[in-house]
Amino acid sequence: MSIQKTISRFLIHPVFISCIVTTLIVLLFIPIPDKYSLKIVDETFPIKTNSIIYDDLDGNGYSDKIEAQNYAKKHGIASLLIQCNPYKFFNDWGFKGSYSFDIPGFLITGDYNNDEKKEVYVFTVVADSIFLNIISDIKANGSVSKSKFITTFKPWNGKPNFEIIIMNLVDMNRDSFKDMVFSINSGFSADPRSVFIYDIKNDSLKVSPKKGYFGRPTAIGDINGDGYNEIILNGYAIQNVTDTFATPIHDRCCWLIVYDHNLNYLFPPRKFPDIGYSVLTTLLMPGKKAQSEMFACYIPPESSEKNLCLIHFDPRGQIMKTCSIPGNTLGNFVPFYTFHRNRKNYLAVSVSENEIYCFDTAFNQAFKIKIKKGMFHRPDTLDIDSDGVCEVLSMDENRNIFTVFRQDLNHPVSVTFHPAIWSGMLVSVIKKPGNAPLLSVFNGTSEFILSYKHNPYYYTRWAVYLAISLSIYLFILLIRRIQSIQLKKQQQTEKKITELQMKIVRNQMDPHFTMNAINAVVDAINREAKEDARDNLLHFSRMYRSLILSADKIKRSLGEEIEFTENYLALEKFRNNEKFSYQIEIDPSVEQSWEVPKMVIQSPVENAVKHGFRNTSSGGLLTIHAKTSGHELILEITDNGMGRDKASRKGSSSTGKGQQIMAEFFELYYKITRIRVHSEITDLYDPEGHASGTRVRVSIPRNI
Repeated sequence: MSIQKTISRFLIHPVFISCIVTTLIVLLFIPIPDKYSLKIVDETFPIKTNSIIYDDLDGNGYSDKIEAQNYAKKHGIASLLIQCNPYKFFNDWGFKGSYSFDIPGFLITGDYNNDEKKEVYVFTVVADSIFLNIISDIKANGSVSKSKFITTFKPWNGKPNFEIIIMNLVDMNRDSFKDMVFSINSGFSADPRSVFIYDIKNDSLKVSPKKGYFGRPTAIGDINGDGYNEIILNGYAIQNVTDTFATPIHDRCCWLIVYDHNLNYLFPPRKFPDIGYSVLTTLLMPGKKAQSEMFACYIPPESSEKNLCLIHFDPRGQIMKTCSIPGNTLGNFVPFYTFHRNRKNYLAVSVSENEIYCFDTAFNQAFKIKIKKGMFHRPDTLDIDSDGVCEVLSMDENRNIFTVFRQDLNHPVSVTFHPAIWSGMLVSVIKKPGNAPLLSVFNGTSEFILSYKHNPYYYTRWAVYLAISLSIYLFILLIRRIQSIQLKKQQQTEKKITELQMKIVRNQMDPHFTMNAINAVVDAINREAKEDARDNLLHFSRMYRSLILSADKIKRSLGEEIEFTENYLALEKFRNNEKFSYQIEIDPSVEQSWEVPKMVIQSPVENAVKHGFRNTSSGGLLTIHAKTSGHELILEITDNGMGRDKASRKGSSSTGKGQQIMAEFFELYYKITRIRVHSEITDLYDPEGHASGTRVRVSIPRNI
């Protein structure tokens, strides 16, 4: 029992109730703010520029702006403009050729020799040739450190038609100097579709074996544990040229291709046998002993009616495990990403626009992440808030939605870009000491400057929740205080009613009345009037029974009140030797089940008997009439006694106490039931002006 009481007290405690109500309000009406905020703070459109990136080239903590564009007035000259911050002076370089690229990713920066001074690497097109230009000293205006021929290409309709994908600088030959890894893929020709490693220190270029497969470098890592980095490719069976059959690695199907640090195949390319448009997305995940593990997401041709498939490869390209996932509805590339959460590695793949499926390395589905449409599309990584951990970036070109996730795919925030013109995307970070980093997003025609930072409302929401909870707690205390006051008033009212009831009972059934009634019965017995004795004893017992049963009530039905009064009148009539008679008239419209205040009839009847007929020896008449008038029940008690004025002159012992008690009782009755009972007393006179009785009229609203 004590445990139940403890639980009950806990459940009704204001603190517990306020917490529950606050939780419901927060869940139903108050959206949880994002932990991070992503906002567009500036945008420039249109821009006659081919590429814009930001990086700290001279190591002073400020990001410098690097802008590449073709000279409008000088055909065949490509310009590179660097704004050196914080002093905002400009250096300008001009290269032979042009930036004739479909996407703006032909420009990167990097520190190949670890001297904390970054170089700028930019590709240009000269006739049918591709050159790499390097600027190693941004203060040497117009001085190009190096210009390197890369390869030739076949124009399409007289224009270049190829893409360049550049990886971050990485040491490929373990000489402590970084190298540049990139790919060039022609859209409508099998040549070039190659991967390159440029040894910047030794000014040497390595080229992968000739192939017709459209493959891009996606990740670099040590796959076979030999201490050297390998390169793994993404790719898809583009099927748009016929001359790819001239090479063993054609584009009629997908291939798993991994190059070693010399751009030789790490193992023979693994062919996926499904002929038709298909996609293979690959990634590397950190494994044991700093060795990378290979995973892939394979989308077979629609004609094959096969499901999307996750694959785990060993270092020799052999399949270790597969996982079939129903669904293939996102087109060219299904978003595929690896991340680390709670000390475990996971693979993320999205085959639905509203969900990201997350698997462990054994391909057990661990959990799902709910997202909005367009939030997870071709994920890339960049440390945009300078905390040492890369965020995940996504751009859905169809919906123009740019999204930033944390590294573990938590807390996504998005913005929508306008206008909707996309030819690729370049994202870079703008740093300024003492200020939060900004994000530059360049899409080929526009530049958007974004701020990405912690959302202060995410943390202050707890103060809001606390304020809501405290307000509810105080409101509950106020309500309880009001209830306590009302309860005390009600208790006082009930106590007052009880006292009045006792007074009424004492007034109606005082010892004199009781003794007189008993004596009358005894007298009848002595006279051997057994019928009278029996009848009056029954009347007396019924009165007492009614008093006992209704002792705790303030109202009863009209029928019960009339019955009680009739028993009282029968006793008084017998005891007074029938010096008066009575009549009870109830109109047909009156329902005797209607509730009326207790003693509403009996009290004025008693006054009439005690005082109206006090000096009457015979001929007294008392009439009780119940009727309706509109929405009210009308009770009239009329006697033909001496009247109040004459009774007072005759020395009546009446003090009006009974009327006072009933008046107080009616007032308390109103407080409890909100029903106002009206009572009025009228003295009656004959035509000569002599007192001829009294009428008491009581009106009670019918909605009782």
